[in-house]
Amino acid sequence: MKAGRHASLRRYAPNMPNTQDDRAGATQNQRSLEGFRERFRRSSVGAGAFLDFLRQSEVGAWRFEQDLTPSRWWINVTLPIHQQAIFGLNREIQVLFTEYEHVEPRALSVIQGRVRKDMRVEPDVAILVSRDKGARDTARRRAGEMAIITVDLDEIRAGDSPLLHTLIAQSIVTVDHFDVATPVRDPSGFYGRQAEIETIANDLKRASSVGIFGLRKAGKTSLLNALAALRGDDQRNVTIRVDVSEIVTAEQFRSAVLEELWTAVHGLLGNENIRPRLRSLTRQGVRRIDLDNSSTFWIQDLRSLLVHVERPAVLIVDEVDQAFPPRSNLDPVEAQALFGSLVQLRSLLQEQDRFSMLCAGVDPALFERPVLDGKDNLLYKLVRLVWLAPMSRDETAEMIRSLGKRMGVRVRGHEEIDSLFATYGGHPLLTRRAC
Repeated sequence: MKAGRHASLRRYAPNMPNTQDDRAGATQNQRSLEGFRERFRRSSVGAGAFLDFLRQSEVGAWRFEQDLTPSRWWINVTLPIHQQAIFGLNREIQVLFTEYEHVEPRALSVIQGRVRKDMRVEPDVAILVSRDKGARDTARRRAGEMAIITVDLDEIRAGDSPLLHTLIAQSIVTVDHFDVATPVRDPSGFYGRQAEIETIANDLKRASSVGIFGLRKAGKTSLLNALAALRGDDQRNVTIRVDVSEIVTAEQFRSAVLEELWTAVHGLLGNENIRPRLRSLTRQGVRRIDLDNSSTFWIQDLRSLLVHVERPAVLIVDEVDQAFPPRSNLDPVEAQALFGSLVQLRSLLQEQDRFSMLCAGVDPALFERPVLDGKDNLLYKLVRLVWLAPMSRDETAEMIRSLGKRMGVRVRGHEEIDSLFATYGGHPLLTRRAC
């Protein structure tokens, strides 16, 4: 095995060679793994205590890799056979070992991102080792995304920690991963819609605008989140996001779009000090306080910024139907002004291949009606309409089984899934609530 920063074995040997004669009979893979194990053990006192904890828990360690951050190690472990059967965890489990006294929520996203890219490990469960006494509460607040079992390193060193299978049992039975009423933000909590994601992602690459419409709580915002996360995997992509339900004026909408694009463009430019002169924003990229109405200048300012974009920038607009005056909850004057701002964007969307819009809402009338109030609707057919249908039976089954697995609920048969699908028709939120 070529030397590197990590080592792994396909099968865990519970009794690694201890004597020189035993080591001589070990395979190259076993010797390499043992070398990385010892390197990890010597990295800190806590590392040695954690290895002893794994041995006492009868847990096999297959892989040790030091993170680019020196104080972090990635370890792959497997449960004993009888515990695998109990918890339904037959693959390797990803462990992030740290000695942090305070774990930032971002660390959970780092774990989820790594698990997402490794097909060998369990997709729904991971382990975080730290000295943070609040890590368990931090992990619980991410319920519905991934079951993260927290291990207290101080308790391990003091000999006060339960064994790993007990910690797993305590974690998965105390969190209801079906109870997610807010849109899913992390890809590990998002199910199905792969055909829609691939088609829409390709549309956006070609600077084609798309509108996603469907029933309330059918997963539109979660789909927007999934597409935004997919684009975020490449730093060259520019994505701007505005939720119309969070604004009260058209001026807020215009300023939000400009400020986010300014920030994204300057992130792309890096050290290149290119500062286009904008009439709507200051040189620091914030709205000018002496400007009452940016409607006259903002499109030209957008053009000035888009010159520096390598790939088509995407404007994501959630609750876009609030810009449809007859059905908007905004003040009538502001609703009309917001509609006018979208009409202004039409020129950018149709003129060049540097800009497209991805929007979502319940009512597609904004783009379906050719005439509004006796006048031509300039937004008619501006976007390709996508109706977000309920999840398929297979997608529903995947969601139920995966979320159940995170909390120790195993659905083996098809009767429960067939019943849920027949009753709720694949509606993701209603199905989760029913579970």
